[in-house]
Amino acid sequence: MPEETDASLLLQLTRRMLELAEAQAWDELVATEQQRQPVMDRVFSRGVQGREALAREILDLDARTMALAKDRVHYLHGQFQVEGRASKAQQAYQAVQDMEPDKG
Repeated sequence: MPEETDASLLLQLTRRMLELAEAQAWDELVATEQQRQPVMDRVFSRGVQGREALAREILDLDARTMALAKDRVHYLHGQFQVEGRASKAQQAYQAVQDMEPDKG
């Protein structure tokens, strides 16, 4: 039955997304999510009735994946702040250098 094949594929892709998040393979995770979306649309096109256990498992896996992705977002945000401070420090240093008279 194609619906059961789609349900199995949906679960497989969702588990793969969690594995990718654990491996911090963010580009692959995004690509896998893009593959998963049409499958999810097919599986739940008539709602979750009769597929409650599958929906709960998908939601649980997604929550775990999103928690890892959230940690990554916070990390990246921190990295951008550090880089921003370093860039500002570099700009300030350059401004001081530009103000000094030539020593030649």
